Amino acid sequence: MASSTSQTSEQSESQSLRSNTPSKPHGSEANAAPGSPSESPSIPRPDISPASTYQVLQRLGSTFSHVQYAVCGDAALIAYGHDTRSVSYVTIICPAYAQEVMKAWAAATSGMLNYPGEPDTLGVSDEEGQVWPVKMRTMAFERSFETLPTVSLCFGDDSSSTTILTMPALVNEIALSYVVDRHIEEEGFLDELAVDLVWLLQNIIEDGSPKQTLNAQSAPAISNPIFWYDFTDAYPELAGLFYDAGYRPEGSEVDVSQLQSLPLREIIARGRSRPGGKPDAKLRRQVLEGPNLTRAELRKVIRDHPSSRRRSSGRGDVDDQSRTPRSYSPPVYFEMTSPSLCSVSPSTGMTRE
Repeated sequence: MASSTSQTSEQSESQSLRSNTPSKPHGSEANAAPGSPSESPSIPRPDISPASTYQVLQRLGSTFSHVQYAVCGDAALIAYGHDTRSVSYVTIICPAYAQEVMKAWAAATSGMLNYPGEPDTLGVSDEEGQVWPVKMRTMAFERSFETLPTVSLCFGDDSSSTTILTMPALVNEIALSYVVDRHIEEEGFLDELAVDLVWLLQNIIEDGSPKQTLNAQSAPAISNPIFWYDFTDAYPELAGLFYDAGYRPEGSEVDVSQLQSLPLREIIARGRSRPGGKPDAKLRRQVLEGPNLTRAELRKVIRDHPSSRRRSSGRGDVDDQSRTPRSYSPPVYFEMTSPSLCSVSPSTGMTRE
C-alpha cells in the first residue's frame, strides 16, 4: 500500500515471480538490447510481486512528475492496497499527443526501455533489475485530463508521487469493462468483476473523503442499464454498498439504504446461487435499442428475459480475502466530469495535499 511522502512504502511479502529478461542496473537499460518482457506470446507472462509493483509505480511517478498520466486498471487496485490482486503489467493512460514524448523522455532520463515491436509498451525495472512491462493507453483529447479524477500517492522514501485514478473512477472502469468487454459471455464474469466492485465500494465507504465519494458524476457508467440492472439483479446486496458509498440510482424504486450489508463471500455466493443463464446479445440489443421504454418497462424486459437469471459458475465458494479475480483491460476512453483530484484519505495511510 502506498505511504505518505515521509514514509517508506509497506511492501507485501510474497513469492517474487520474475520476468525472463536479464537483470540490468537502472542506468544500463537504455543501452541494452530491448528484449520485451512480453515478446513471446506463447509463454505465460509472470505476475509482478506487490513489492515490484510498488517500485515500478514509484519510478513512473519520479519520471513523469511533469506530464499528464494516471495509473489505472489492476495496478491501481494494488496501489490502494488490494493485496490479493496481482498483475502481469502496469497500465497507465496519457494524452495521445504525449505518448512518444513520454517514451523518449523515459529512455533518456530514467533508462526505461522502448520496444520497436510494441509501441505502446515501456520496460521499467525494479530495484533488483528485473524489467516489467508498462502498457500505455492513450486518450485522444488533452482536455479530458483536466476533468480526470486522480490522487497522488507516494511509494518510496523520496518526495516523488505517482498519479492514480480515484476509486470511483476505478468503479467506472469496471462498469465500462462489463458493458463493452468482448468476454462478457464467459461463465463467472459477473462474479469476478463483483469481487473488485465489493472491495472498492467497501474502501470508498471506509475512506469517507468527499473526493472519493461515488456518484453519477464520478462514475457515470454505473447508470448504464446493462451494468446497473445486471449487477443489482445478480447481486441485490450490491445496491446497499453503492448507496453507502454515495451513489443514488436515478428513479430508484427501492430504498437501498435499508438493504443489509453482507460480507463479500455471501454477496458472491447469493448471486451465484440464483438459477438461470448468462446475459445474451438479444437482451443487450433490446436494452440498447429501446430508448422509448420507461424504466419500469426496461426493468421488466431484463427481468422477464430467460437469460437474465444466472446459472451457477461452478467455481466453488469465494473467500473474503482469497479470491483472485480476472484481470480486466481498462477502456481507452473515460466519461469523467468531476474536477481533477489530488488528495488521499488518512484512512488509507496516506497524506492529503
